[in-house]
Amino acid sequence: MLLSAGDIIRESVGVYRTHAKRLLAYATVVGLPYAILSMGASMLGLFEKGMNIGTALGLMIGGLVVMIIAIWGTAGLTRAIATIRNGGTAPTVGVGLQEVKHLIWPIILVSIITALGVLAGFLLFIIPGIIFSVWYAFGTYAVIIDNHGAGEAMTTSKKLVAGRWWSVVWRLLAPALVFGLLSFLISLVVTLPASFLLVAITPGSVTQIFAVGLMSLLEMLLTILIVPLSTAAPTILYLDLKKTPLPIGPPLPPSNLSTTPHV
Repeated sequence: MLLSAGDIIRESVGVYRTHAKRLLAYATVVGLPYAILSMGASMLGLFEKGMNIGTALGLMIGGLVVMIIAIWGTAGLTRAIATIRNGGTAPTVGVGLQEVKHLIWPIILVSIITALGVLAGFLLFIIPGIIFSVWYAFGTYAVIIDNHGAGEAMTTSKKLVAGRWWSVVWRLLAPALVFGLLSFLISLVVTLPASFLLVAITPGSVTQIFAVGLMSLLEMLLTILIVPLSTAAPTILYLDLKKTPLPIGPPLPPSNLSTTPHV
């Protein structure tokens, strides 16, 4: 029997609480580069009245680099959470990122194939797009946790969901809603007063530039705090789906993750 949505939320919080320091280190790899880029873009917007080709190109390249780093960091974080959930010891950030660096392009490939499939489903009709998005929601997890290739990862994801689509939808949505609301409330409490102060600052002043950059950094730091929770929930669900497969077709292979403690 699958874990309930409430159990997934509780387990996610438990993993976070007991391994916060290590998981936040991974989350920093995910979020900090974006915070720096966002802060830089905000300051450029204040310094420059318009965006020239060079600035736009620089931001595009920076955005691409940040995206790849975020994928890499998310893969490391996901693998660390899965290792903890399987009874092992999560590696340090340096070791963990080294272990998953070869998965970056397979993750991108699976993401692109999934996006195209979901888009095709939405173009055909809205309902197929929704169905496809849930079928293939665990493709990247199959790559990260079990080292599957793109085709095998998507097949595994669909097989895990088949026969319990609605149960999976609820277990994906409920934690996302809870942790999304938590993130929104924290951000609101912290950034709303700063927004009112920002209005009172002289436009174009050094103080405004500093304040805008600081707000961008603060918002991303708050996001980093939630990243381990939002990553843990679907990771735990993926592992639970593998643990309790429906008797449809041949059995799924066991997880390739080792539970041997890392030094």
